[in-house]
Amino acid sequence: MIRAVLLALVMAAPASAQVPVLGVAGGLAVPTSRYGRPLDVGFDFQASAELRPVPGPFEFRGDILWSRFAVSDPGVGSSNVVGGTFDVILDVPTPAIAPYVIAGVGVYDVEVGGDGSHHSRFGTGLNIGGGVRFPLGPFLHAFFETRYHVVYASPFGGNATFLPIVVGLRLR
Repeated sequence: MIRAVLLALVMAAPASAQVPVLGVAGGLAVPTSRYGRPLDVGFDFQASAELRPVPGPFEFRGDILWSRFAVSDPGVGSSNVVGGTFDVILDVPTPAIAPYVIAGVGVYDVEVGGDGSHHSRFGTGLNIGGGVRFPLGPFLHAFFETRYHVVYASPFGGNATFLPIVVGLRLR
């Protein structure tokens, strides 16, 4: 019965609501907490696909991301975080710009290497943040976003936490 209701909702939604929105973004990544002590500010790249299955303020997004940080002390090596997230976005209705709140779960691989050594940990994590979208045309939007990621695995012990601050483009 529940499957039938969900199928009816998806089929009743306008076709434009079911077209995925593709996005790319890049910017700074700030390592935080214990994970960030031996690391410098790095960079972050993301690619995403969003889907709004029914009209309304909620949409779903899948991301792949790569963040890289240089080891600051003794200055040799780097740390990489590669991950995939599944997020729920809540749009905040406003007339000109489109602010939103985003939160989700993910799987991540956190690795540190340098001086001939390499350590890697795979784990799950959570993220929460927000952003703002600006229309650039009928099918193109720019966005600014930041999210706080907590990964329950770190080669340093404890959790790996970081804060990407990115700008990007979305194509409908």
